[in-house]
Amino acid sequence: MLVRMIPLFICLYLLAMRISLASPEPAQPLRDALQEAGFRLAETNLHAWTELNTEFLTEEELLPTVKQVANRLGLTAGQYRIIQENTSQRHMAKAETDDGEKQFVIMAELIRLPASVPSRGAWRGYLVINLTEKENGSHIREYNKKAVAILQDFGSGPRINTCLVGYLDGKLVRDEWQGRIERAFAAVHATIDPVMFDENVVSCTGYTKAIDDYVMTNGRQINLNIAMRYSATENRTYMLIGSPIITREY
Repeated sequence: MLVRMIPLFICLYLLAMRISLASPEPAQPLRDALQEAGFRLAETNLHAWTELNTEFLTEEELLPTVKQVANRLGLTAGQYRIIQENTSQRHMAKAETDDGEKQFVIMAELIRLPASVPSRGAWRGYLVINLTEKENGSHIREYNKKAVAILQDFGSGPRINTCLVGYLDGKLVRDEWQGRIERAFAAVHATIDPVMFDENVVSCTGYTKAIDDYVMTNGRQINLNIAMRYSATENRTYMLIGSPIITREY
């Protein structure tokens, strides 16, 4: 299992000057990159969200919204559990399901913004659909299309991130880490930014025309983000490949 760390690139994503809207799912180019780097696919993650119109959304509507989304994704009430949270700063309803192969998280929330933040109102609303599928990720394309359609109906425009996790047994030396990353980028004809090394983590970003979606950061287009990490507990090296960037912890 990967040790969870908050990636720096989540911050870059939130601060990006432009975020393009959802486009055809990029899972196949990511699979090509992972395979070329010599990693075995462990799981595929789809993270989709949109901002809700808080003028017409109330706290009481969060749970019905989540149940409606679950139904449109083909889930029945007996397949998921409901979690709710209500505080002075946040109202949230969430449905979770895990059958061992696929894990869904569907969440609708209202967040009170700090008084110092310029906004259209005191609250900001979001709808999130998160799917993690083990190994081959054969249903990701289908659920990507469903998520885009659902979020277009509810919000201002869907934002989609896809992330693949692969692994190989053993630990690589530093030169091997860089070599594997370069092979992954080359597999999809991507430009590559300088690689950032830490003790057990390496990461970098780049851009490929094989994927339509991208973010703008410091005047540059980015739609490919790769990170690698070694787990001493499992004696495995993990590679995460995300597009436009990695938005999950690792």
